[in-house]
Formats: sequence, structure tokens, C-alpha cells
Amino acid sequence: TDHTNDVERLGCARGMAQAAESNTDAVLEQLKLILKPPQVKKSFFSKKPTGPPPNNIATTLLCFGYCSLLIPPKLLVSRIEVNILNLYIPFLVNAKTNIEKENGLKGVDLIAKSVFPKRIKDESYVLKSRDELIKAILKIINHKPQKMDPKIVARLSAHRILGLKALTTVLKLKPLLTEDMEELIFKKTLHFYQTVGTQEEYNPVETMAALNTMLAGLLNMETTQKRQIGR
Repeated sequence: TDHTNDVERLGCARGMAQAAESNTDAVLEQLKLILKPPQVKKSFFSKKPTGPPPNNIATTLLCFGYCSLLIPPKLLVSRIEVNILNLYIPFLVNAKTNIEKENGLKGVDLIAKSVFPKRIKDESYVLKSRDELIKAILKIINHKPQKMDPKIVARLSAHRILGLKALTTVLKLKPLLTEDMEELIFKKTLHFYQTVGTQEEYNPVETMAALNTMLAGLLNMETTQKRQIGR
């Protein structure tokens, strides 16, 4: 696979997903090995392991997303926290390059969809790492580089759109959102309205559409605070 090519990256992710459908543990182990830092013999002159290249990380994160959609539901719920998100979230939080961020956000959206109650046939299912995913998404879409040229602004807009769409999907999962988490989401997203008509926004129409959809879902969802008020 040419990890610099988006078409080949997508093809690899879909291929791995088909393999994961019947060979779940073998595929997840292979993806884990790709992200594992290379072994370096310790010596006075040895350098610290640098880990896999960003493009390889991007492909692997997307693979996790597509694999989650095809892994049998019963098997997925027993693997998603330890074998997928435990490895996925640190790479998402520490993503430095655009390619890592964009494919990481795409993967989050797919992973969240993979554990929708209707798919796993369990309305009471709780994704324990849900809030960690939310925080990782908010970190990426709120990144502000020192320089703002048209190409960078275009990338930032792409991150916001992908992140807001992923956030919309993740918010549909349990547990109930706490008051603090709800406040954090508002704090980290409402200010995007201020970017409309400025040089900080490359694609205002799509960004605002994604933002409005996310906020509408957030305002209509049940939270711990709303449940207490309802009592």
C-alpha cells in the first residue's frame, strides 16, 4: 500500500475490514504491531525509537474504523475498549500531521457508528471511552497554528467539519453527558460562529451546517442535568 495515496489508503482499510470480519483478533494484532515503536538495541549511540511514519499511522487509524464496522457485534463489544480504543485514542490525541488528524477523525466516526445500539442490539450499552474521544476531537478542531495562510486555513476547516461530524456521531452513545462535559463542548465549539466571514474559515457553509447539526443533537439529547431537573 502507498500510504501517501488516499485511494490506496481507503482500499487498504476496506480490505482489512473484510479480513477482520472472520479473523478479528489476527487483524487487530497486526494493526497493533504497525503502531508499535520499532525495537532498538540499547547502546550509548542508539537513538530513541520514533515510531511509525505519520502516513502509516493515518492508514492504520482508518483501518480501525472500517474494521469496527465489520467485526461481528458480539465480538466487537468485547474488543473495542482494550484492543481498539486503548491504542487508538493516544495516537488521536497526539496527532501532529494533517493526514493523521483527518483519518483519525474519520475513524472515530466509523468506530462510534459500529457500536450504535441498533447494530449491537443492546440499548443499554455504554462506551466507557466516549468522553475521551470527545476531548480528543475538541483538541484537534481547536488547534490554532502560528501562521495562517490559505492552505492552512483550508486544512483547519476540513478538520472542523470532520471533527464536528464525528462529534455528532459520538454524542449519540451512552453514558449520559455530564453537565461539565456539556459545558466543555459548548465552550469549544460555539466560538466557531465567530469565524464566519473572516480569514479563519475556508468553508463556512459546510462548517456551519456541521456545527448546527451537532448543537441541535446536543440540545435535544438527555443529559445528567436534564434528568435531575426532570425529577
